Amino acid sequence: MSDKETLYQLAAKYNEELMSDFEREGEIEVTMFTKKTGLDRDDASNYLVGIRDDKFYTFPMMDSEGNVIKIEEISKYADINKEIVRQYLFANYKAIDIQKSVDADLHGTDITFDCIAIGKDLDPYLVPKRVNVRCEETWAKQAAGKVPDKCLSCILAKQDYLDENQRVQKTFSVTQNTEALVKFINLSDTGTKGEIRKMFQIPPYDKCRHVDIDVTERISVEDVSLVSEINYERMDSDYVMTRAYVFGKKTKPNQQYKVWGKVWTNPHNQKAIQVLHYIDSERDNISKWELNSENKELLELFRPKEDTLEAIEEKMNEINKDLSVNVTRMKQREDVITLTNMVYHSCLNFEFRGQYVNKGWIEGSILGDTRTGKTETARSLLMHYRAGEFISSAENTSVAGLLGGLQQSASGKWNLTWGRLPMNDRRIVIVDESDELAKNKVIGYLSGVRSSGVAELIKINQQKTMSRTRLIFISNGFKGRVSDYNYGVGILQDLFPEQQDISRVDLAMVCKKEDVSDEIINSLQEDEKVEHVYTKEACHARVMFAWNLDKDKIKFESACEGYILRQANEMGKKYSPEIPLIIGAEFRIKLARAAISVAAQMFSYEGGKLIVKECHAKYYIKWLQSIYDSTTFGYHDYSEQIRSENELTREGKLDEIFTEIDVVNEVLKAGQMTVGDVQDIFIKDQQEAREIIGDMRKGNAIRKKSNYYVKTPQFIDYLKRKRRHLRGESPIK
Repeated sequence: MSDKETLYQLAAKYNEELMSDFEREGEIEVTMFTKKTGLDRDDASNYLVGIRDDKFYTFPMMDSEGNVIKIEEISKYADINKEIVRQYLFANYKAIDIQKSVDADLHGTDITFDCIAIGKDLDPYLVPKRVNVRCEETWAKQAAGKVPDKCLSCILAKQDYLDENQRVQKTFSVTQNTEALVKFINLSDTGTKGEIRKMFQIPPYDKCRHVDIDVTERISVEDVSLVSEINYERMDSDYVMTRAYVFGKKTKPNQQYKVWGKVWTNPHNQKAIQVLHYIDSERDNISKWELNSENKELLELFRPKEDTLEAIEEKMNEINKDLSVNVTRMKQREDVITLTNMVYHSCLNFEFRGQYVNKGWIEGSILGDTRTGKTETARSLLMHYRAGEFISSAENTSVAGLLGGLQQSASGKWNLTWGRLPMNDRRIVIVDESDELAKNKVIGYLSGVRSSGVAELIKINQQKTMSRTRLIFISNGFKGRVSDYNYGVGILQDLFPEQQDISRVDLAMVCKKEDVSDEIINSLQEDEKVEHVYTKEACHARVMFAWNLDKDKIKFESACEGYILRQANEMGKKYSPEIPLIIGAEFRIKLARAAISVAAQMFSYEGGKLIVKECHAKYYIKWLQSIYDSTTFGYHDYSEQIRSENELTREGKLDEIFTEIDVVNEVLKAGQMTVGDVQDIFIKDQQEAREIIGDMRKGNAIRKKSNYYVKTPQFIDYLKRKRRHLRGESPIK
């Protein structure tokens, strides 16, 4: 006996046992069905979806003999994997890609495909599921044997439906097939009753006013937006969305589903739609990935010879060389590979010294001149890793395109559609030409989601969904070339105008055209032969390993924690928070995220956990300082400049200028000063006033703003101390 025959026998036995009571009692009310099956009312309503022999007990699908089957119960009863049950039940459904779901040649075809529900109408429809029809006129005519010719076509005249009160009454199920229910969507009460008359062959209202129709039960219908599932990599051209109606079930935003239904047309506007018979939530490919023996063997390729800084550097250089020669084909851009890998291999969340850190994923920025290999390198790695989404089109960098939005249909209903960031929850998005985000003032709208990992839309009402998305922003300089900036790090201030938005960037770098000549970048790699060890399969396994990491699978060694705390303190002093890439009080968390990423890249896996060691943190800090201290990025040089500007360097000269308390008071009171103000305060001519201003500027006492000057904080402090000194209260220090 085949597996299929066995399945059908078990299904028939299940139905026989479950339905015997109902068959004896005839029609099944939802309440009774709920009580006897143990289902809740919503599930019971969902399963009672058709008519068979005038008994209302059919489930969503039937076997070849017409026996009804509830997938979950059959799977449990028969001890057969749910996927196998579905395979038999939906054997005649054609598996397609969602892009084909609107093809005209598939109209009326039963189809199945994998998808993600990215949005839906905020308010579901409630269409008739059960109706009560009464006609006392028909009863009277039947009793007299004088049924008029106009009533002969009516279903109430054709069959003897006498209730206990001798009235013609029948409760029909209008869910014979879900395609029929589409006709009720967007209809008024009058239109709905008219459609019910058509369905049951009852003459229209203008020809028969004796029939009363009551809707006794309704079923919810969600109008959802579906897109193709995110299996591996996705480029701009892969984005296809279709609309579908889901009956009796609630969909969750950004949930992956496997659906079975029919290609149909909306009867009101003839647009292609999917009428879904059955939906089942699915695990995405991240959750499905397993650390089995095959994947462990691939991941062992990334483990260094020993857990030392030198061994990690050797392994990282080996990996970067392989990828640059065999994948990106860009010479001397290994730092771009390193930064991209740091973001790619960050985790979801973790604990650091007993503190739960909700945001474990990393954000990075690759800035610089055009034609420096930054875009090509990131795109090549995405394709090689078969993970993530690359966005280059300006139209996809709007708030609605990235975060999501609400649209109002012609009927007045509001439809919610989530954008690319929530769609890629737990994944990575690489945004090219990110300068468009700043020019269109989009960055500010992303502040909340970048911080919390929750996308939120507050329009008609509040809608939320998870968006724990790794991000890489790629941008050119706003002023032109990198050489036009005093410090390359200044490009960050153009891309992220607000300090809080810069602080959410974990690491950044700048690619300057002069660093590597075009001849070297674009030269053929034929002179370099490097064995391709880190293949697509191996690199994909490493990414999936990292993306499955969370707080329960990560452990910091105590030596690593101590090292991170010390380095956070030292680097907080070294780099200026004026561009808040590094803020001493918060930098330990950024370092912890990065150390986890290094550990994941090196497959530091022992006893079922990722072990984060001091050598992992040391590698990252050494690499990061090589980037931040470079003349191209110039973060250290910028910090030194800011530090020098924050110190009064010519206090002796200031002591010569400020000898009178009245002058000190006037300068303290002045919010801003012009040359004329200095003339009035010091009672000097214009030339002398300019000399005073020159001395104050050289000593970092004032700074020029537009056509006026403002006092620096350290100068204000000096003036207060000077006033106390001139009053004889305390010596100036």
